[in-house]
Amino acid sequence: MNRSMSLLCAAAASLAVSFVLAAPRLARAAGNVQQPAAKTAVASVQDLAFMAGHWTGQVDTDQIEQTCAAPDHGFMMCMFRLAEQGKTELLELYTLQEKNGTVEMRVRHFTPELGEERMPAPFSYRVTSISPTQVVLENPAGSYPKRATIERSGPDDLVVRTELVDAAGKSSFLVAHWTRVR
Repeated sequence: MNRSMSLLCAAAASLAVSFVLAAPRLARAAGNVQQPAAKTAVASVQDLAFMAGHWTGQVDTDQIEQTCAAPDHGFMMCMFRLAEQGKTELLELYTLQEKNGTVEMRVRHFTPELGEERMPAPFSYRVTSISPTQVVLENPAGSYPKRATIERSGPDDLVVRTELVDAAGKSSFLVAHWTRVR
C-alpha cells in the first residue's frame, strides 16, 4: 500500500471515522473481504451530536479537516478534506441517519474537482456499540475498512482507530487524532 493510500485510510480512521474514508481505494488495492454482519446497537443521531462542529487533525505531515452539521430530525451531514503537502487530495461527504433503530453512516468520496473517486456507490457503517465515551461503527458489507472506533478523550478531542482486514485476514490499524476548532 502506498503512502497516499495509508494516509487516506488514517484520515478515514479519523472521525466516525471521519470515521472513514479511503476504504474504496484500499478495497481495490487489497481486495475487500466479505464478513458476517455485526449486530447493531440501539442508537440515535442525537447520540453523535458531539461530532457537530469544525475539526482538524494531522496524519504524519498531512492535514485532515472535517465539518459536521448539528443533528436535525434524525440526520447529520459532514464534509471531510485530506491535504497532502498542502494540496487537497480527497473530499468526502457523509451522512449519519437513523435507520432500523440504529445509526447508519453513508460515505462518498470525490476528487478535488468534485469528480467521483472511482467509487461505484456509497459505502456504509452501522453503530454496533455505543457508550458516553466511545462509538464503534462496522462496515457490514466488507473488511477494508472493517471497523472504526471513536473515543472521546475530552470535549474537544477525539481519537479514531480504524481496523483494516486484508484479503488474507490480517488486521492492521490506523489512528487519527482530532481537535475541535473553536
